[in-house]
Amino acid sequence: MEKYLEPIYQLLNELKQSNAKYYGVTVGFVDSSENVSDYMRTSNINNIDWSNLDAKVYGTIMVDDSMEISSPEQIKEYYQPQEG
Repeated sequence: MEKYLEPIYQLLNELKQSNAKYYGVTVGFVDSSENVSDYMRTSNINNIDWSNLDAKVYGTIMVDDSMEISSPEQIKEYYQPQEG
């Protein structure tokens, strides 16, 4: 998870600078043997949570424009480990 904090932070800043009214980033940490391309393509449109993925999900990060994030380290606060 640690190695993704900076890229997520940079993506949030790019979205903010694009003057998007509302934006968010969600990241799922999934077993590398799983092919999640179909899930990624449809999950946002259908508002499907990572927990609905039929694969091993180790944790998630969900951040959006309503959060006061001023450093990559703050993103750790939004990491949610998944059980099972």
